[in-house]
Amino acid sequence: MERIKKLYHESYLAYLINLINAEYLPAFKEMFFSSLLWKICLWFYTNVMNSKIFRLIFDMEYISEIWYKSFFYKSMTYGIRKLSFRLDRSSFKFNSLFVGIFLAFVLLIPNNYWSNLVWIPLFCALVILFLSHNMTNRIGTVFGLVNFVMIMFTVLLEIAFPYKAVITLIYLILSIDFFFLVSFSVRNIESLEQIELILFVTSALLCVIGFRQNTITGITASATFPDGISFGGILILLFPFVFVYPMEFKSGLRRSLYLAFIFISFWNVISATQSKAAFIGFIVELAVLLATDIKLAPFILILMPFGLSSAIENFRRTWVESTSYGNIITNTVNMFRQLWNYGFGVNSRKFMSIYNSVGSSYEDLNSMITIPYVKISPIYKNIVIEFGAVVMFGFLYYILRLAHSALTLLFIGDKKYKRFFAAGLSMLIGISVSSFFESTLFAPRTLLVYWGMIGLLRAIRIMSLSVY
Repeated sequence: MERIKKLYHESYLAYLINLINAEYLPAFKEMFFSSLLWKICLWFYTNVMNSKIFRLIFDMEYISEIWYKSFFYKSMTYGIRKLSFRLDRSSFKFNSLFVGIFLAFVLLIPNNYWSNLVWIPLFCALVILFLSHNMTNRIGTVFGLVNFVMIMFTVLLEIAFPYKAVITLIYLILSIDFFFLVSFSVRNIESLEQIELILFVTSALLCVIGFRQNTITGITASATFPDGISFGGILILLFPFVFVYPMEFKSGLRRSLYLAFIFISFWNVISATQSKAAFIGFIVELAVLLATDIKLAPFILILMPFGLSSAIENFRRTWVESTSYGNIITNTVNMFRQLWNYGFGVNSRKFMSIYNSVGSSYEDLNSMITIPYVKISPIYKNIVIEFGAVVMFGFLYYILRLAHSALTLLFIGDKKYKRFFAAGLSMLIGISVSSFFESTLFAPRTLLVYWGMIGLLRAIRIMSLSVY
């Protein structure tokens, strides 16, 4: 070893390295720090990146500080807290299990019986029950403020526009409210696993119904949903969280049996939906889950022959349809256009069409809430629409941050939450990729399930960071 060191120190390579370190690097550093480029960088950092306007757009912590220091937040939380001590608590206690039961109800109710008169009262009852027991706490106060803002915005929408024009946005508002309810309700690993158990049983029932539809009648599997595309979208939202549920079972045999059952069920039923979006999204989700736990790869390869023929036929149809647009340049352009329109499953094209047309298409129709002798100014309508757009893009940005956080905490977070972060990340990537082809995200049931899964991911992130 000493001889090797001696040869190195006597070599020309060592001479060059010492020469660069002693003369060239200091000269380069001095030249760079005295250059115009470095002065421009310093000026940009001092005057642009630290400016209030720049931080207001890109720095979420700065926005949060402004929000928490604002008079609106302080006055409203003070008023809600003061009101909470005057209201009696419900004798019926709130349990996070109710959130899972509500999700199961949303998933299992047949499409013919799905109605706003059925699910909205149940959802409102769940919100009121949560508030009655938690409004004196910080999470209850914040959730009360969220509901006040959403109700206020909904009323403003209905004063300005007819019901048909804003019904999709109202569904979106209710789904975002459900997102907050889920993220505030799930506060420990036990309640999370209870909800996952309900999702596991519900998904198994949906798979059984879909499989019987396809094998007995020969029709496309749709279970309790209007068509196979909607059902496929729901399945890829549920699969990651359902698949990781058995991974912490102590018994290896029990864990293997549960994993095999859920994989074979989803593998066959997603193919039976004949939805290329669901099939490709499922493959992507599976790839992400296997990348986070490569030990599952041999197990999955053994199970793949159970349903391989239908999967191959579905993939053949997908390949033929997806390559029928022209040459590779056209296909690439179409793929990036779909990425822009449906990134992370959010149908921005649908939203922007509502955003652009809601004011002009329904100008001659009466709004849902009419005030006598009051004429709604077009300026007011524009303000309402612009405010809604800002809120929507804010949530899109938050979803991106949530995906980044899931990826980061997958490596540096608590090990007991690793499987959940893997599930959340694979769900976000899977729904985004599947939306390149088809998207039913603005359907009410799909919206509720999507934001419910996002809420679970946010709750897991909060638990991992030990905020509670």
